[in-house]
Amino acid sequence: MTNLRRLAPSMLRLGCASAVVIAGVVAVALPAGSASGMAPAGPRSSPAPHWTDVNTFDPPNGVLGSSFAYDPVTKNIVLFGGASQFGFQNETWTLSGSTWTNTLASAPPPNRYFASMAFDPSLNEMVLFGGAGENVAGYLNDTWVWNGKTWTQLIKPGCTSTCPNSPPIRWKASMTYDASTHDLVLFGGAGGCGVACSDTWLFNGKTWTQAIKPGCNSICPHSPPASLWGSMAYDPATKDVVLLDGENTTAKDITGTWTWNGSTWKYRGGDPSTTKSVPAGFYGTAMTYDAATGDLVLFGGAGVGGDESTTSLWNGSVWTQALDPKDAHGCPVTCPASPSGRMAADLTYDPLSGDVVLYGGEDVAGTLGDTWFWVPPPKKATVTKLRSSANPVARGVSVTYTATTSPKPGGGTVRFTDGASTISGCSARPVKLSTGVATCRVTYHAKGVHKIRAKYSGTSAFGGSASATLTEKVT
Repeated sequence: MTNLRRLAPSMLRLGCASAVVIAGVVAVALPAGSASGMAPAGPRSSPAPHWTDVNTFDPPNGVLGSSFAYDPVTKNIVLFGGASQFGFQNETWTLSGSTWTNTLASAPPPNRYFASMAFDPSLNEMVLFGGAGENVAGYLNDTWVWNGKTWTQLIKPGCTSTCPNSPPIRWKASMTYDASTHDLVLFGGAGGCGVACSDTWLFNGKTWTQAIKPGCNSICPHSPPASLWGSMAYDPATKDVVLLDGENTTAKDITGTWTWNGSTWKYRGGDPSTTKSVPAGFYGTAMTYDAATGDLVLFGGAGVGGDESTTSLWNGSVWTQALDPKDAHGCPVTCPASPSGRMAADLTYDPLSGDVVLYGGEDVAGTLGDTWFWVPPPKKATVTKLRSSANPVARGVSVTYTATTSPKPGGGTVRFTDGASTISGCSARPVKLSTGVATCRVTYHAKGVHKIRAKYSGTSAFGGSASATLTEKVT
């Protein structure tokens, strides 16, 4: 199979007659582990973090550079376009559970790959931008929306470099929806801006606005350096857009983590590598938010060490390597299942199944068409104990309730309750990182008996827990 990752757009061509033939191909689902790129699947009940390879029905042919995102209106995952050894495609597929469906959408966007796509709640539609296609220039900057049935072009192409109302032509840009500002955020890519772009654009559902102008290519204090093939996702916990940049203007892998707060970028450190088996920098990673755990999940990519199969988690401040099948230190005997090393895989979260879903990508042998579900690490069990500073306590005298959660979870909140009611001002008391302690101060003004409990919320790594009931007597 032809390796497509370095091919320029003009090197791939697909005639109309060929497109009809490809659209009519019926792909047969293969048993788990039988297709290229599939490792033996582990049971989803396994306590170790792992990926489960899914026997999907009638999947699309393996494509590179397809656009992939969840549509909450139609309640399925949407895949558009991409390129295979046969050329460019413009088919629209949906994935519901483990069933793929070719929508056979009429009048879709022209053939392309490495376009940027994300769902926009303000429109209640999927937004597709740019990519590389079959025209003479290769690169595109048109904007389309998908309403679950049909595609509609919002902004026509035509501007190549300095564009007042749209990003210049480009492919391999990173894009996601920022729920804090209600904008789509687009960064980087390559095309009209040169080998790599460093501009940031916002889309409000109607028009594009340039938030940060291009110009910084290497050491950038207020913006990521020019790069393409990065990955981006929104983190609801921190209300930031998180970017892991990829490859720069000199084709060097420059992986670094940046966050966007709606107006400025902030550098948060290097790549998520934690072992020597992971390259110092890599591009073509896949990232999405996992609502089930509260973490961002990052998979794969390629770099100086070749294609990666590492899975890493971002908890809002640091990266943690959850799974590296190639790391003998972390996986000495029985290694959890994982997709093979690859770059440019598709990744999104499906809230109906509660799964992070991965599709395809490309390895050294060519394009892949397998589908995987991520099974995250199990949460550590916690114990929460509650004590009172004074029991009994006199009317008009303040009493402090102290909840101690162990092991120290390093985050989360505690809700203090009195019977069936939450104590005022104590619905979400923060747990101190150093001690695992949360407190609630109360003053009672009448005699009586109160049944107090402390309920710890849990985090992505630690499970929730509740204290035994403490009986407080007010005299």
